[in-house]
Amino acid sequence: MNRPAPNPHRPSARDEGPVLLAAAAGLVAGLLAAVAASAQPPLETGHLQEARRDLEAGRDSRAVFHLRRHLDREPADVDARSDLAAAYQRLGLEGPALRELHLVLAERPDEPGALRVLASVQERRGRREEALETIGRLRELGEGGDLLDLSEGRLLFRLGRHGQAAGPLARAAAAAPESSERLELLGLNALRLGDLDGAVAALGRAVELAPGDASLRNNLGFALERTGEVESAYLEYLEAEGRSGGNERYAANRIRLERVVAQR
Repeated sequence: MNRPAPNPHRPSARDEGPVLLAAAAGLVAGLLAAVAASAQPPLETGHLQEARRDLEAGRDSRAVFHLRRHLDREPADVDARSDLAAAYQRLGLEGPALRELHLVLAERPDEPGALRVLASVQERRGRREEALETIGRLRELGEGGDLLDLSEGRLLFRLGRHGQAAGPLARAAAAAPESSERLELLGLNALRLGDLDGAVAALGRAVELAPGDASLRNNLGFALERTGEVESAYLEYLEAEGRSGGNERYAANRIRLERVVAQR
């Protein structure tokens, strides 16, 4: 029986095995690369784009991840480093924020965004005089706005410089008339200055905006007591005590006024 002559152009089964394995390996490698590409942004700009989207959406922790990856590849990107410092600050990571800020300000000592973040970190760390110096630098650069006014006024108030605090606190409160926190600070500063009518007006409006705030009620009670409105002050102390669940200091104020009223 004659067997057909072997076809030199047709590979044998033994030869086909390695060819098929190589093709399969190439297909798998291609699929893995495609999956990795879909999960990982392009190296050049992807991390920065993702970070910007995260920052716009308020996702600071995710933004930090992408900014760090971007800066691994582009360490000279000062804008991205400034964004990273600001995200760190919002997350309460003040040490990392300061490290990034020093790098940014070494390149751009008059960078307003970095200086604002620096002032905020300095204030939170209790370095109030340094924070005021930073705010002063921002003023020299022509920076302003109600947030800067609020920071400056709060710092001056805490340093006991109530006369200097009055202007920025008034501007900050006027810019956000529905902010009970700003009105409270304005009222407390007026109280320190002896402006009792101003204190009662600001604290009274703050209580209207946040009637459940026990501390606000107590502060309004103190201002009213100073003006001689003892009965109104007593009611505010009573509210403060009740809304705080029996705070001892608020209760002591209420008891003290009860005795004053009883002696009339």
